[in-house]
Amino acid sequence: MVEEINIDGQKIELKHLGFNTPVDWYQAKKKCEEFGEGWRLPTISELKLIYKELHQKENFQPAVYWSGTESSSLRAWTLDFGYGTDDHSYYKDNKAYTLAIKSKNI
Repeated sequence: MVEEINIDGQKIELKHLGFNTPVDWYQAKKKCEEFGEGWRLPTISELKLIYKELHQKENFQPAVYWSGTESSSLRAWTLDFGYGTDDHSYYKDNKAYTLAIKSKNI
């Protein structure tokens, strides 16, 4: 499912990936890149905006989602869509849900 949304004045395409299949960070990043040029994991800032704008309107799992923002070589930022809290110490080999985004020119 691809939808076009406007987040903080920027038009992006959003894909929900793996609703029933959490994956590790490396798999999440690879899945996004497989969609083609420009598709990626959202930054933690973008993920927070998506949560703020869409989590109650859309069919998001109340679970942890990956961001593309790394906090170290072994960890990345995540956002819990159940509570709205972020975490900078989530190990990349743990599993979480995935959203892919692609920026569009306005």
